[in-house]
Formats: sequence, C-alpha cells, structure tokens
Amino acid sequence: MQKSIWPTMRSFTGESGSPPRDEFAYPMYGFIHVCGRQVEYRATISAMIPPSEDHYEGALARRVRPESWLQNREEKIRKNHPDPPWKTVLVITDIKRVSHDTCSFKKKKDGTSVQRPPQSFVGVLLPDPLVIR
Repeated sequence: MQKSIWPTMRSFTGESGSPPRDEFAYPMYGFIHVCGRQVEYRATISAMIPPSEDHYEGALARRVRPESWLQNREEKIRKNHPDPPWKTVLVITDIKRVSHDTCSFKKKKDGTSVQRPPQSFVGVLLPDPLVIR
C-alpha cells in the first residue's frame, strides 16, 4: 500500500488530555471502529504531522488521496463548505482488515475495558489475539 494521510481535529499538543505528538513511539497502530459495528481496521501510523494545503491539492494530494475524495472536496468548496479545522495529520503506511470487538480493548491508562466506541483518542493495549483477515 502507498503511504496515505488521514486528517484529524485532535491537536496532540498535550492539551485536552491527549499526549503531544513527540511523545509517541513510531510506528504505532491505530484502530478504526466502523460506526455501528466493531473495530474493522488496524492502521500502521508512521508519523503525525501538521496539516498542509499540499495534502489537498497538487501532486502530493494525487499520490495520497483517491480521485473520488479529491472530486468530492472540490464540489464541497464550490458549494462553500470548507474543510473542518484539521489540526493533525496521521501518516499511514499500512491498513489491515481485522475483526475485533471494540469493548474487548483495554485502556492503556488503567487497564479497564473500553465501554463504548471512542469518539476521540483513547490509548489502548494491543489485544491478544488480534485476528487479521
């Protein structure tokens, strides 16, 4: 898989309970929960970087974004619906399909189970076993 980018509105500056970007060890995994279901993907994150307009227009955007995504963004801009205020971009180098119950993840902070699908960053322990499809 080619390198991809995923913008997020989380700043990772150490404010609001999330650790600063420079305190993470890379590469790391990010787990993607699909709404109404369970964790469906494990992404390998190689870095977190500040957002840039280059991520949305030009040669870099064509390498890291699907054409349908770029066309959708252009249509939104024409209709005067600007992008959300992205604060951090995750650099993703691999995505694997997995199948794992969200509530079986344990929080890194205190070892308790995740109670519901997180709506923001939650540090979790790597589940064992994690079935990769």
